[in-house]
Amino acid sequence: MGSPDFAVPTLEALVEAGHEVVTAYTQPPRPAGRGKAERPTAVDERAGDGEAPLHASKVMLVDPTTGKPSRVKVSVVDGKKQRTAKSGAVIAAG
Repeated sequence: MGSPDFAVPTLEALVEAGHEVVTAYTQPPRPAGRGKAERPTAVDERAGDGEAPLHASKVMLVDPTTGKPSRVKVSVVDGKKQRTAKSGAVIAAG
């Protein structure tokens, strides 16, 4: 449906009309403020008020070299999984 504030009335209208909302798709929480605490989106907060589960979808990791979202490839190096961005930069290993 969306993440911004203007998507909340649509979600509420669907619930009030008696529709069973099974999933609400939204962006993941982002760091905000001086403490960089994660701030959920307006849709995330509203969907969390009801009984419907909320799933974050289409989440992309940030490429450390470009600072932009990137598709990620998972490979095994020395017996450990590592996630590599399109640029070749290792994003996560473990």
